[in-house]
Amino acid sequence: MSDQTKLTVKGIGDRLLFTCRGTTWDECWQAIERYITEHADFLKNAKIIIDVRDVAVGSSELSCASEYCQQHQITISAVYSTNSETKQSAALLGIPTQHAEKEAASANKLSNQAMDKAVLIHRSLRSGTLVDEACDVVIFGDVHAGVTVRSDRNIIIWGKLMGEAHAGRSGDTSAVVCALELTPTGLKIAGIPLDSAKRKPKEPEVAVLDENTVKIIPWKKITY
Repeated sequence: MSDQTKLTVKGIGDRLLFTCRGTTWDECWQAIERYITEHADFLKNAKIIIDVRDVAVGSSELSCASEYCQQHQITISAVYSTNSETKQSAALLGIPTQHAEKEAASANKLSNQAMDKAVLIHRSLRSGTLVDEACDVVIFGDVHAGVTVRSDRNIIIWGKLMGEAHAGRSGDTSAVVCALELTPTGLKIAGIPLDSAKRKPKEPEVAVLDENTVKIIPWKKITY
């Protein structure tokens, strides 16, 4: 795989967007295949979108990729591309297509509306997952060790936080991290870390920033 090939994975609603920046499909697929191999358990039953921008992908190549994904219980739900051959290949396989530029425009629009929006994740997150959002993040499930959740605003977890969380990443000192069980491997608010001492929480808690120190208080004591 070329050093110039870059794969990023981001959650969009109930799907995962795989954005690959390579010069050929072989390079892109190597990066995607490696990611699937390393995160097979997490990706089970996932729906993915593959964005290859202007890279040409033949119908046989895309068919092989789809079959490989199916073997890992993964569905390619859409392909984003500006390349006519790639769009034709996807159409032959019944896979929806959409221009990468349109998706980028939508992403920018969502970023501009971030103060009024929230990302909802309806599943537990396994090791190797990165959630990186400008808006509030609400997770209905556990955040396991090896997971990193970052947000410019608040992080609310209806489950256990055992991984890393960074709320108020852009400097919002009013941001909070809430969880039904707060035992993170790392936690920051506006760049300030929580003391790493081991904890045994007995109730839902909230991490807040108070006088330049991250403190943990019972969730029930938060006033709105």
